[in-house]
Amino acid sequence: TLFRSEDLRMELPAERLQLDWVYGYRGRDSRSNLYVLASGEVVYFIACVVVLYHVQEKTQRHYLRHTDCVRCLAVHPDKVRVATGQMAGVDKDGKPLPPFVHIWDSSTLLTLQ
Repeated sequence: TLFRSEDLRMELPAERLQLDWVYGYRGRDSRSNLYVLASGEVVYFIACVVVLYHVQEKTQRHYLRHTDCVRCLAVHPDKVRVATGQMAGVDKDGKPLPPFVHIWDSSTLLTLQ
């Protein structure tokens, strides 16, 4: 069955997807990218997601502010503040995007800078 473009719904759906669990670890081409935080969680990245995994509780939280692959991670000596950097990329229209770094609080997942 063919659809006419006039028949397609153009508004966004009311439902939203929510990330539940991340499988995997980027270790093949990355180094120094796994740390233990003050909370006892292990922090690491895979693709655009920074994972905070609590080993004893078997739970994950996710820092989701990156728009392209995360390539580096550093943890402040206080083991709360985290810096994650993403590589350069392109937006949906093909416009180049520069690489950038997020500095964020691992307890609240709020971006500080």
